[in-house]
Amino acid sequence: MKNRLKSNDDTLRYYSGTNRLKTAYADSFAYNGDGAATFVGGDVYEYNWKNRLEHIDVNDSYIDHDFFYDYDYQGLRVRKEEKTVDEVFGLRGKPVIDIRYNYTYYFYDASGRLLCEYDKNKNLKRKFVYLPSAVIQIS
Repeated sequence: MKNRLKSNDDTLRYYSGTNRLKTAYADSFAYNGDGAATFVGGDVYEYNWKNRLEHIDVNDSYIDHDFFYDYDYQGLRVRKEEKTVDEVFGLRGKPVIDIRYNYTYYFYDASGRLLCEYDKNKNLKRKFVYLPSAVIQIS
């Protein structure tokens, strides 16, 4: 759901008999049979046969923005691909299509707990430490 400072409709509506949002402010929502969001305020969410998120198509009128996710045999997310397609103006004002890819790689311990995230250049993005009663993110 997009952030909004003001909206003409500040009502939250739910699907009958559920706790699933139908509309919030000016955004609408839809869900698949497993309860996972498939449509949120114009953004489309797609899932694999195990109901794991595979693709998000972000609805942005200026930039084509997509996210793709890969999982290992245990169902743990191992990679996120962020694809951005933008129309920029090159030499002499002619439009040029600019395509950018960003990747995030996820690493886990033997128990399946997320330990860290790296970018495509092998730079550490985030590291997690697990204490008995809390998880601490170290950036």
